[in-house]
Amino acid sequence: MNPAAALAALALTAGGPGFEASLGAAAGWDSNLSHSSSTSLAVGAGYGALRAGLGAAFDLGETTNLYAGLRLEGETYPTLEDLSTASAGVEAALSQDLSEAVAVVLAPSVAGSWSGDAARNATTLAGRLTLRWRPEEDLALRAFYGHASRSAADAAFSFERDRIGASAEWRVGRGTFLSLGYALELGGEVYYRAAGAGGGGMGGTMGGHLMNTFGRNEEAYRAAATAHALSPSVEVSLAGGLALEAGYTWRRVASGAGDYQDHSLAAGLVWRR
Repeated sequence: MNPAAALAALALTAGGPGFEASLGAAAGWDSNLSHSSSTSLAVGAGYGALRAGLGAAFDLGETTNLYAGLRLEGETYPTLEDLSTASAGVEAALSQDLSEAVAVVLAPSVAGSWSGDAARNATTLAGRLTLRWRPEEDLALRAFYGHASRSAADAAFSFERDRIGASAEWRVGRGTFLSLGYALELGGEVYYRAAGAGGGGMGGTMGGHLMNTFGRNEEAYRAAATAHALSPSVEVSLAGGLALEAGYTWRRVASGAGDYQDHSLAAGLVWRR
């Protein structure tokens, strides 16, 4: 039994579920979807995103809480149909308070995804362990470690990836939150090269997946990489369970296959109950 299923099974022995639901819609822009080290070859595009979640929270004791639910997500790239992706999965979160200010959260998940290019269809198993410290009522500090294992229809889009990081969330006013997060990522990254160029760089596969996603004949291949990501964001609560979310992410990726930078922006509305 995988970790998500094991945690969900605990819910059957707990009492009094509290049901939770969310629905969100956003629009965004990514500056370097082609993962190019050359600014002139970088391909950026806008996208629209939808996400929905439905689940239940269970009190397993005075200091222990379990959430289990379903999650649906979709991203549409009008100018890059190969990258448009829909996914469905199950997720869980087991939270244990260690004191009034400190808690630890274990969150496993499993999801399947389907893309405009069938070679990108994948199953992803992931898990994240978070330590949360709330030194003040309006301030939450988090440190986390996560691992993701993605098995795609074509090996070029499969990877094993570890993620280590920290974040700070500050409530600056009623219903208004500012956040800043940093993450170090280690593992597989997708790169693109001219079709027939061969090689693959450090950790790369010898053969790639032929494609013309970005309007040129290329092949995608996998290479081992190290990435740094910095993500500031803001959330403002509105009436009726609605909230406005906006965020920016800067990401720098280094590998024997090449280095590149990426900037992305996203903003949207989310409803929760």
